[in-house]
Parts: sequence; C-alpha cells; structure tokens
Amino acid sequence: MSAGNGRSAEAAHLRLDGHERECAVRYQGIQSAIDELKADIGWILKGVIAVLLAIVGGLAMQVYDGVKAPALAAEKQAAVAAGTDR
Repeated sequence: MSAGNGRSAEAAHLRLDGHERECAVRYQGIQSAIDELKADIGWILKGVIAVLLAIVGGLAMQVYDGVKAPALAAEKQAAVAAGTDR
C-alpha cells in the first residue's frame, strides 16, 4: 500500500509541476497584455487631455475677442468722430 501511495503522490507532484508551468506561461501572457493596455491607455489619456486643452484654448480666445471687440469698436467710433480714421 505504501508503494501505491508513493506513486500516486509522485504522479500528483508531476501533475502539479506541469500545472504550475502552464500557469506561469499564462500569467506571463496576461501580464504582457495588461502592460500593452496600460501603454495604450496612456496615449489615449494624453490625446484626451490635448483635445480638452485645445477646446479650452479656443473658448478662451472667443471670450477674449468678445471682451476686446467692444473696446475696439468704441476706439474706432472715437477716431471716426474725431476725423482721424484711416
């Protein structure tokens, strides 16, 4: 009976070793996929930030032009009234 248990235990260890090797290979594949996804997400995030900055910049330019336009119009009217319009 002892000899049978020894073979059974040895077979179980061999199966476990094979299972551990297979899991290591799978884990390595999963880890490399995760690393690729992290890199892709980094590029996507940078792109989103760039687009948001462009939108905010465009809006800021429109606000600035909206604030500046009445002042320029008043200055032009004053020049026309004074006769110094070019």
